[in-house]
Amino acid sequence: MTRRSSIVLVMSALLACDEIPGTEAYKHKTSIEAAQVSAAYKLIDPSSAQFRNVTVTNDFACGEVNGRNRMGAYAGFLRFTATREKEKWTAELDPQFDEERFKQARRDCQIAGSTHNAALAQLSCREAMEMTVEQMPQFAFDQRWDMLCKGK
Repeated sequence: MTRRSSIVLVMSALLACDEIPGTEAYKHKTSIEAAQVSAAYKLIDPSSAQFRNVTVTNDFACGEVNGRNRMGAYAGFLRFTATREKEKWTAELDPQFDEERFKQARRDCQIAGSTHNAALAQLSCREAMEMTVEQMPQFAFDQRWDMLCKGK
């Protein structure tokens, strides 16, 4: 066997480590796949899931997922996190809270209040209050993303 073929054989063996159960490379590969499956099942069409920038560190995974919407078009990549407990991965998708819509609802509430139109103020302010509750999951997701995923 020539030196070159020996090097090729060793490189092939090293690259195939992710296919050998029990190796760290295999565990890492299966962790990534399991985290991706858990994120895909949060989508409307799990079979359409596309992934990028997926990293796994111990029992946490971070990445981006894209999938088809109800109209059949890809909706665009969004962030996801996944955690593992007892070999089960659970994913959470970025809620995609619309910060600009929230700011506009708050402005509308303030304007309606200043015009002394009680009916308009009630409608505008109720929307702002409801959106405040919607904002909480986004805040929690952003905190988790910053803690687990930033800088990886």
